[in-house]
Amino acid sequence: MTELAALERTGGGVLTVPVNGEDEFARIVHHLQAADAEVSELALRLSTLDEVFLTLTGDGAGAPTEPKAGTAP
Repeated sequence: MTELAALERTGGGVLTVPVNGEDEFARIVHHLQAADAEVSELALRLSTLDEVFLTLTGDGAGAPTEPKAGTAP
């Protein structure tokens, strides 16, 4: 199960929790209910291609990099 430590506050009262499927989503909802958290909206969405790429590679594609010593820019 996703660790609740992975919760990310994104501002404006928005809380993001990465989950691996509907069952885990249901467990997060249960934890929110148990904590008596006030929730006005709840959504489950698929990862974007960018998120998948960064998760798999850990590489920020398109990010500027410093040229290696001895190479032309």
